[in-house]
Amino acid sequence: MNQYGDELELFVLYPEQPSSSNLNKCWNWFEPAHQRRGSGEPQVITNMVAEVKKKYSINSKQGYFE
Repeated sequence: MNQYGDELELFVLYPEQPSSSNLNKCWNWFEPAHQRRGSGEPQVITNMVAEVKKKYSINSKQGYFE
């Protein structure tokens, strides 16, 4: 992904799960609290994307953010 990001001038975000949230560092997709848009871990990832967009002035119309 880094190669494509460099070649195509794209941002690529690699969210990581801390072991404090899951001993295997996996996302808790299997828990109901993390299966809804706007809450739990999906919201954490959404917030990460928002921070990157803000920091680098990324135009939302020029990307895919879902």
